[in-house]
Amino acid sequence: MQFQKKNLQKLETKRKLFRLITRLFLYLTLLCCFFLKQPTALAKEIFSQEYMIKAAFIYNFAKFIEWPSSTSLSPNFNVCILGADPFGKEVETIKGKKIGMSKISVSYIKSIEEFPKIKDCQILFISYSEKHNIAAILNKTDRLPILTIADQKNAAQSGVIINFIVEDKKVRFEINNREALKAGIKIRSDLLNLAMKIVD
Repeated sequence: MQFQKKNLQKLETKRKLFRLITRLFLYLTLLCCFFLKQPTALAKEIFSQEYMIKAAFIYNFAKFIEWPSSTSLSPNFNVCILGADPFGKEVETIKGKKIGMSKISVSYIKSIEEFPKIKDCQILFISYSEKHNIAAILNKTDRLPILTIADQKNAAQSGVIINFIVEDKKVRFEINNREALKAGIKIRSDLLNLAMKIVD
């Protein structure tokens, strides 16, 4: 009897130890999940805010740029996003706003293969997903009245008209005015003066 009692006590001790280890493991797992998810959520929030600011910049760029007269006659002012969309719902904030007599519409273009759609754009934002296709994209848009915008290293030097730069946690931009003039687009001095750098 005493032997059985000792065995039962040992078994109960093992069960308690197992439950304790299980609880500890669950606690550590939840703790890890909490700390792992927090930075991810924070990163998403920062990313979202960055593209909300960039969307606002795009709208304001349009107010300080003059397109050929034929563009201003269109009922729609087309802002196009080429490649993977980094804006999400943030770009919705500029939809329907007016540039002159035209209302802003937002179009999504999957790839350069959809070139007929690109020709209808007044502003073409080239997503980071298309970084290896920039030369081909710019070759297609060459001398067309399309304001090309990107947020990639050396994009303005490559021929993109406006390139976003994030520096000291602030969104800034550089302008390739030579390419703007080639496209028949006139950038007002007010906007040129705000640029971090002018590429000629």
